[in-house]
Amino acid sequence: MTLGFNTSLRYTSRIKPELYTYPQIVFDLAAQVRQYCGVSTYPVEPTSGQDGIVTTHMPTNADIFKYKSGTVNGQAELWAFIVTQQPESGGNVLIDDVEYIANVGDLLVYATSNSYTYTTPVLGTTPRICWSFGNLVPSDAWESGQIIVGR
Repeated sequence: MTLGFNTSLRYTSRIKPELYTYPQIVFDLAAQVRQYCGVSTYPVEPTSGQDGIVTTHMPTNADIFKYKSGTVNGQAELWAFIVTQQPESGGNVLIDDVEYIANVGDLLVYATSNSYTYTTPVLGTTPRICWSFGNLVPSDAWESGQIIVGR
């Protein structure tokens, strides 16, 4: 399976983003998240989703295999994730094998091209849904602390 393709268990707007129409409030939220993350002056990630916005729906038993995204034009991909619906259990994110439990409304920010990521299988009847907002940043900007979230 290649990251970003529909499977019988996971659906994402990375594939066929033209099928998704977002209301203005989503674009406003994306702008606020990018401002908060200190990346509003950097380009929006152009290869995933619509305007760097991705919606992911993960029902029971869905997971995301361990991956590390590449760079785009020599720049790192920095993604901000907000869980908008949490499953009964599972759906936790592991970044370089450290597990993070993101509750509804939590913001998880990291450079997907600098770290290996895996999402644990979703358990229960409630799917995990999240919105992601991506930007391209200089490859060392995240690791060096040049980009500081919350300023």
